[in-house]
Amino acid sequence: MARGIVTLTTDFGSSDPFVGAMKGVILAVNPEVELVDISHDIRPYDVMEAAYVVAQAYRYFPPRTIHLVVVDPGVGTARRPLLVSADRYMFVAPDNGVLSVVYSREESLFVRHITASHYFLEPVSNTFHGRDLFAPIAGWLSRQVETDKFGELITDYTKFALPLPKRVNEKLVKAIVLRVDRFGTLMTNLTPADLPELFREKPAEFKMTVGKGEVFGEMASITQLPRTATAVAKTACSVISLNDKQFQKALEKAPEFALMLMSIVISRLRETITKLTGALTEQDPWNKATVFDRQILADLLREMEDKPPANHHLNKVIMKEGDRGVFMYVVIEGVVAITIQDKVVEKVGPGGIFGEIALVDQSQRVATATAETDCTLLAINRNDFIDRVKSKPAFAMSLLKALSERLRFMTSKFK
Repeated sequence: MARGIVTLTTDFGSSDPFVGAMKGVILAVNPEVELVDISHDIRPYDVMEAAYVVAQAYRYFPPRTIHLVVVDPGVGTARRPLLVSADRYMFVAPDNGVLSVVYSREESLFVRHITASHYFLEPVSNTFHGRDLFAPIAGWLSRQVETDKFGELITDYTKFALPLPKRVNEKLVKAIVLRVDRFGTLMTNLTPADLPELFREKPAEFKMTVGKGEVFGEMASITQLPRTATAVAKTACSVISLNDKQFQKALEKAPEFALMLMSIVISRLRETITKLTGALTEQDPWNKATVFDRQILADLLREMEDKPPANHHLNKVIMKEGDRGVFMYVVIEGVVAITIQDKVVEKVGPGGIFGEIALVDQSQRVATATAETDCTLLAINRNDFIDRVKSKPAFAMSLLKALSERLRFMTSKFK
């Protein structure tokens, strides 16, 4: 049996069994294969980061290495699984642009839409194509099954335009930081061709200035409430401003913008909750959450009629602080109490949501949810969640507003 090498790059992290399950599937197909981890610490859903991480590593492997890449925000949707053959390597990945850097570097490419379902692990889950689809394909490839057995060639695969450095004048070049590694090293999109003067025998002196690319002012735009902070330029700087209309258009045209904003707000929210340790008292008021209006709620129930709401009895614990987030919940009827450090911080009634924080950033739950009355809840998994954020701007905006209002409420504890 052929030995072969398969590398794995995912955003699954190392604390869950996902990567182990994928490796098990590959080894079941080819027990002789050698498995190599490139990274499993890609930021959740960050296709661009995954593209550059793979690009930095793939060419250092022996010929015929198979690179398996699973950073897949569109899992469970109509996005296609791909098999890409280059001169020396093969790649198995979703058709979402994650191989864009490979496409730009490799002169000879053959891209196939994987349709040969008899190679899949049945039944194929709607939420774990890494295990049920991509892993077995990589396993069979490592046994030297011919690539044309997996599907037809295509030319309309997804690739995004790669950001290029811009030379402003003889002394200034603007670039972007693609990634910061664990040692603090900045990885940019600069190449020797962009700055040949730095690669001479006696390179010129240079200075690098790094801006963080942070976002600010988004909470007031989202909630339509007065600003809660002041922003002052501490250095000369350039900023991009969006008015309300432009903000809404950005959400409609680029759903990833909504996911990015959610991640930013959630990061701030988690930091705030951490600072609240010991700060909450029984006298503190709780926040009353409302999210979806009647129309959005009705549309959501209709679109998810194959996954009907479930009933939960009084005092049932629905989720616990520290647990892994698999679902977010929408309250259809009843009231759910959200507690942190055994203190009620929020009560969620009809149209309200909870559990979305851990679903977005795939980290542990920060709170416990308990049914304060008999209640009916609609559970939404990660894939359905992402699909609706991408296809329903009103859904995304309502979630952003809820997260921002929660952050406002939590930060008010420090004033």
